[in-house]
Amino acid sequence: MNEPIRNRLETKYNKPVGIKDNEIYFLEETFDYQDGFKGVVGFSLRPLTRIEVEDRNDNNEAIEYYRDIWVETVKSGKTDQGLEDFASDCQDDEYGDYPGHDTSYEEHYEEAKKHFDFDVSSFECGSGGRCFDLKLLNSFDKVIDQDLINIIKNFENA
Repeated sequence: MNEPIRNRLETKYNKPVGIKDNEIYFLEETFDYQDGFKGVVGFSLRPLTRIEVEDRNDNNEAIEYYRDIWVETVKSGKTDQGLEDFASDCQDDEYGDYPGHDTSYEEHYEEAKKHFDFDVSSFECGSGGRCFDLKLLNSFDKVIDQDLINIIKNFENA
C-alpha cells in the first residue's frame, strides 16, 4: 500500500534569533505540510576564544581526544602506529580549527561573530533540529530578531 504524498512548504531563513547562555541560536527553516503538521528547524553555536582553540590544539589534549579512536583503530588492525604518531597524523589530516571540530554550519560563523562583544575565534556546534521551545524563546539574554521569534512561536504553537 502506498503512503499518500505529503506536500511540504518550507521557507529558508538561516538567520540568528537570539543568544542564551553565550550560545547563539539560528532559525534554519520553517516547514508546513498540507495536513497541518508544521514546525521549525534551527541550530546553535557556542563561541570559542583564541585561547580555547589553542587549548584544544594542545598536543596533550589532541592525544587524549584521539585515544579512543586509536584504540578502536588498533583493535580493527587498521594501524600499528603508537598513540602519539596516530594523533599527530590525524591532526595533520584534520579539517577544522581543532581536533574533532564539527564544522557544520561554518558558513554562519562570520554572521554569528557579529553578535558577541568579545573576540570569537571559532565555534562548536550546540543543539540542532527542533531546538526551540517556549522557555527558550522567552528567555534569550539577547534578542537579535523578535520577528523571527514570533514566526517560531507561530509554527511551534508556543
